[in-house]
Amino acid sequence: MKGSVLIVSDLLSEVDTLTFRFRNVKHCLNRTTNIRLRERIIDETQNIFDRINEIKKIAELFNKGINNNINLSTLLTEKCKRTLIETKTEINLFSF
Repeated sequence: MKGSVLIVSDLLSEVDTLTFRFRNVKHCLNRTTNIRLRERIIDETQNIFDRINEIKKIAELFNKGINNNINLSTLLTEKCKRTLIETKTEINLFSF
């Protein structure tokens, strides 16, 4: 149990980092006019989205094995869902 709590805690930290990174990348995209840089930023955004999706799937696996409603893996799942919604909305704005 202690190991899974550490894993979930690490994943929560990673989602926080990825969310912060996504917001910075979005800010850079809004400020740049270089086409090549914009393409790389859009690729980076997709990579962030994919990683958060992976973490969400891991969190859902943890949730399947736990009966109580409130725990760290539930928090991780919810955080991933919200970040994915934010990221997905922004990715759609990046399409040209």
